[in-house]
Amino acid sequence: MTCQFVNNMSAQYSNSQIYVIAVCLNSSNQYCYLQANGTLTPLVAGQNLSSFFQPLSSFTALQFPPTMTSCRLYVSLGTPLNININPGTPVGVAYPNIENPSDPNINTVFDWIEFNVGNNLIFCNTTQVDMFGVPILMQLYDNNAS
Repeated sequence: MTCQFVNNMSAQYSNSQIYVIAVCLNSSNQYCYLQANGTLTPLVAGQNLSSFFQPLSSFTALQFPPTMTSCRLYVSLGTPLNININPGTPVGVAYPNIENPSDPNINTVFDWIEFNVGNNLIFCNTTQVDMFGVPILMQLYDNNAS
């Protein structure tokens, strides 16, 4: 499964100013980040996901592996988000908290989509019910449809 990106905000943000990361659980229930080629790389306590965000200028699509659960695909504008990985089993992910004025991401415009992939299905939820940060449009296509 492929997730393609199109920047319709190029007048305000170039592809080098739009950052993306997908964080999820793999089939072994480990938190991972998704590389553009579809590789899930386990997260390690003490890491900060800011170094794993990719600008849209470095890729045009993410390959989704057959199974990913509890996923969040973050899009941030201008700068990558500051997301710490905390110790634990599994490790903990300290996602941004828009209700905390001392959160290091409080002045960064961002949004996310939650999703699960498995058994050739994808289930998605945009955040537009709870908040609205970036105008994200998600379209799903069945490549096998007649």
